[in-house]
Amino acid sequence: MPPERTKPRMSKKAVALLAVASLIALTVFIRHDRQEVQRIHAENLLKAEQFTREFVRDVKIGTTLEAVEEYLRTKHVKFERSHEVDNERTFVKELRIEVANERSPVWGCGRYSVGLFAMFVDERLTTARVTEWSFDCV
Repeated sequence: MPPERTKPRMSKKAVALLAVASLIALTVFIRHDRQEVQRIHAENLLKAEQFTREFVRDVKIGTTLEAVEEYLRTKHVKFERSHEVDNERTFVKELRIEVANERSPVWGCGRYSVGLFAMFVDERLTTARVTEWSFDCV
């Protein structure tokens, strides 16, 4: 019978060096990825600020909700109504206007929206502000 062959084993030192090298590579990758996400987020905030300046210039305080929505349709941006109920009356409190959708700069969140909230009272525009939001954070 031939002698039994054994597989060569890595030394403990080699295993430790491989583990340390893997951790360093992973750390560098994660750091670079986070920096890229933060860079994109900063660019998207600038886009939202620019859109908000145009919005405030073109749409005056007191404009009706219907007119604001028509304006937004001409700009081809995504927006959605946020409703509130008061004394069994449902009304639009704000429009969430999305200028950019990105990977979240916040750990634990999936997609992230950057844009502005247009606030309404009695279906009349009262204010608009740049903001960011996500609905899928853990």
